[in-house]
Amino acid sequence: DDVREDGGVVQEDQDGASVLYQRPAWTQWQIEVRAYPDGPSFAEVDAVFRTGWRDGRECEMFTLMLARRDFTLVALDLFKTIVRVYAYVPAEVLIHQAKKRVVIHLLCHVQVVDEKIRVSPLG
Repeated sequence: DDVREDGGVVQEDQDGASVLYQRPAWTQWQIEVRAYPDGPSFAEVDAVFRTGWRDGRECEMFTLMLARRDFTLVALDLFKTIVRVYAYVPAEVLIHQAKKRVVIHLLCHVQVVDEKIRVSPLG
């Protein structure tokens, strides 16, 4: 397993590659970002995991963004039993409540062209 600069751990299994993000001292939730073979590479994204406040309650916040750009792709608010998803690009987000695991698949390519964000479908 390879640890990325943003703290994610790159893993390989029979389904392909993924990056796993955890903050065990703050939350039981784990975030897994999976890559489809024709999807964006992990080099194109970064992630931030932090503590914040929503609706007057403390929660863990996870943000998946374009690498080296301030553009959010998918954001999560993680409460004890509730996960709120904010998807700014096409993405599949699976919430496994019993396992405390969220799996994110990006369903598009995201590029910066002339300082503008361009989203295009996979394939």
